[in-house]
Amino acid sequence: MSAAHRPTSRPHRRFRPGVALTVSLVRASIVAAAHDVRQHCWARRGLALTSIALAACLVVTDTAPRSAIAAPVEALAPGPPNQDFRVHGTAPDTTARADFTVVGRTTDGVLLARTPGSTVAAARPVAGTIPSAGNFGGRNVAGCAACSTSHQGTDFAAASGTPVVAVMSGTVESAGVFGGYGNQVLLRHPDGTETRYGHLSVIGVRPGQTVGVGERIGAVGSTGVSTGPHLHFEVILGGRPVDPEPWLAARGLLH
Repeated sequence: MSAAHRPTSRPHRRFRPGVALTVSLVRASIVAAAHDVRQHCWARRGLALTSIALAACLVVTDTAPRSAIAAPVEALAPGPPNQDFRVHGTAPDTTARADFTVVGRTTDGVLLARTPGSTVAAARPVAGTIPSAGNFGGRNVAGCAACSTSHQGTDFAAASGTPVVAVMSGTVESAGVFGGYGNQVLLRHPDGTETRYGHLSVIGVRPGQTVGVGERIGAVGSTGVSTGPHLHFEVILGGRPVDPEPWLAARGLLH
């Protein structure tokens, strides 16, 4: 009895609709290929074996569970959320504060600000974020017998050569050596306020010159009666020195 008509004791497998026909055709191809092996010369044997292997692969592919081939989409872990790495343009600093508004910085990096209802901007007297040091009023400086016991300004402990600028626009009243101040500049502003800048290493203006807010007028030094490089800054109202810290703080320029 030929292989094509040999009975089998195995029960027939149940195939899915549409698959039984495909499997029957594949089985017939396998049987035909086996018959050809017996009828043809050995030169055709390689081709017949290749056909058998291909048919077997088709059967395995059709009957293998899908989970062994690819995971369902819902089983994949969600990717990370989208992130925005764009660099946005920098707008001018017009941050509103409780009692002042920052309006920008000078080319020296000096902060500019103005008080509410005012169109006049003011600037920190030194570039950078140098904290104030040396309070207004009575004091004793250890190791400095010549230092005043009544400090009439606020000191900024900046390095020698740090730019010093006009806190407001105004006119230079004096510029030169003046007692313990050493090299100093005195400015008069439109509202009558005067400001003084002492112990300068360089004076960059002359008497009678008009300066703008934030304009450089000199550089930090240690001339006159001084224990080290710093800027001595004074605010003078009605001819009398007042504490500069509240004046600067009201404009957001102290720290």
